Amino acid sequence: ADATGRSRLVAYVVEGTQGVPAADLRAFLCARLPLSLVPARFLRLKALPLNTSRKLDRAALPRPPAFDRIPTEPRTEMERTLLDLFKTTLQLETAGIDDDFFECGGDSLGAFTLVTRIAEITGTVAPASLLLEAPTVKRLAAALESQSRDGVWISRLNGAGPTSGGVVACVPGVVGDPMVFSPIASLLKGDYGLLGISLVGLQAPWEGARIVDEVVVRLRAAQPDGPYRLLGYSIGGILAFHLASRLIESGQRVSFLGMIDTSVPGQPRLAPSSSAEITAHTLRRARNHALPGQQPEAVRARRGLAEALRRLPLVPAALAITLFRAMESRLVDPTHGWGPLAQHGVDIEPVPGRHTDVMDAQYGQALAEAVRRALKRGDATHSR
Repeated sequence: ADATGRSRLVAYVVEGTQGVPAADLRAFLCARLPLSLVPARFLRLKALPLNTSRKLDRAALPRPPAFDRIPTEPRTEMERTLLDLFKTTLQLETAGIDDDFFECGGDSLGAFTLVTRIAEITGTVAPASLLLEAPTVKRLAAALESQSRDGVWISRLNGAGPTSGGVVACVPGVVGDPMVFSPIASLLKGDYGLLGISLVGLQAPWEGARIVDEVVVRLRAAQPDGPYRLLGYSIGGILAFHLASRLIESGQRVSFLGMIDTSVPGQPRLAPSSSAEITAHTLRRARNHALPGQQPEAVRARRGLAEALRRLPLVPAALAITLFRAMESRLVDPTHGWGPLAQHGVDIEPVPGRHTDVMDAQYGQALAEAVRRALKRGDATHSR
């Protein structure tokens, strides 16, 4: 417990990683550990305290300081509203507009809860992944106030620092929240900057062609020139395919189109081996489609968006597809139906897991390495 009596998991960081920001350390651990084991605070030490036996002296480790500094007060009504929600969600007595959501003990579940409350109070529907780019009340308020009203959100998932390989636009499954990419976002940082595309604020009626048009406009605003790299998970891969096709039609270069276990609608599946397997599959899908903190109405809306995209005709395009196929996939066609549509071929990268858990943190390392290899192959091909 810290000086306020609140229980916290604390990591003590020594000399070798002094220059690494706490946000990067947290993202690195989120890709490898259950959220319950990710530290809320990181304390910097020149060295770990040792006892006379040269073993760690746990009693000598410093206690994390309480939030006893003078917090920065809100300046606008939006900041005041967000700060109240911030403190309620994290169960804090005091906080300021410059305090970091994740450094104050927030996690992805808390982020979903916070954006749900923001939608209920302000009417603005935003993805939880926005907190990865704007983790303070001050930055979050600015992001919400500057957001266009078309319902399409594009946010940075792994910081805005320099990268060696450029930018990758990521589309989540069931056109939901890009927070699902956070396990691989931290592992690709430095190599590629990840942009999360979310349609959580898009309102009915949903028309597939209009959705593609709006996302292309927002993507071109975030990244005016190619080469474009797109990565979609599940139904998000279908949107990524349409985005890539539209960009190519407009004369832009697409150096990479990756799909994480995305299938063309209507693909035949192997029959489940037992009723128990059917039940397990149903439960996994329910978990995947009902993210924490989201109301049933929001889930139904996302399914409506997904159906609008499924109804869009798929036309063969002059591109290659890298399919990250879940090793436990039960689809009959190993290309998931993309063979006739990718005129430059389909490369298959097997990745661990099932369709519903392939994006989980436990598989983050393997998936990130496969994505990095495929991205580098695509860049090398298009540079020739």
